Amino acid sequence: MIHRILQEAYLNEKYLKDKSEVPELTEEEKKTTFEYRHGDVVRRTKFKNEEEKKEYERWQKKSRYYMRYFFLGIGLNFLFYYLGMTYWPEVIYPIATNVNLGFVVGLMVPMAIMFAGAELHYRAKEKKISVSS
Repeated sequence: MIHRILQEAYLNEKYLKDKSEVPELTEEEKKTTFEYRHGDVVRRTKFKNEEEKKEYERWQKKSRYYMRYFFLGIGLNFLFYYLGMTYWPEVIYPIATNVNLGFVVGLMVPMAIMFAGAELHYRAKEKKISVSS
């Protein structure tokens, strides 16, 4: 569903570089138009309804966290391999020597941490849950 929304949104995007070109949106247009401003550039994306706009906003907010959690996953994967080779070589040695199994584990750990971390971070931020005490 998100792929279809993004594809249709891409076709309806407008890049307005001059501020004099930017017309004001009516209240009805504001409900279905996502507006992003970066310096002098205004980027507007129109959607069919409010649900699609909310889904796009949710996806965009979650995607901000992907890189930091992916790199955290890579770091934890290195730690996993290091501790495994140091303390539990009988467990890690088959994973480290088998290319296919090593590829699956080496890709699965960072990707799982990326998606789970981004989802938890997004939910905590949306509900304004305090993580620190």
